Amino acid sequence: MQLTMIVGKGKRITLEIIEKLKLTLDKEDLNEEQVSVLKKIITDTEEYVTYNEWGVGIEIASDNLYEYSIPISKSIQEKFEEVCKHGNLKDSYYKSLEELVK
Repeated sequence: MQLTMIVGKGKRITLEIIEKLKLTLDKEDLNEEQVSVLKKIITDTEEYVTYNEWGVGIEIASDNLYEYSIPISKSIQEKFEEVCKHGNLKDSYYKSLEELVK
């Protein structure tokens, strides 16, 4: 019998966001501070997911992306919207990211 891990929708979407953020690290328009902060956002969010606290990870990731003006793709912003609506998180966690979309 093969055991499979069932991953909840919020956790799955958060993992998708993490993967998309990792791709953002290769963008040339990030300065050193933004790269450093983005790496920390990714690491911290992965840790929150590990402890099944993906909602907290999303809140903190959103705040830090906004605070450090880290440009993101439209697809990342849309994933934040999806996970926030799924987890009944504040709209501000994805709406604030709209101005970061490049």
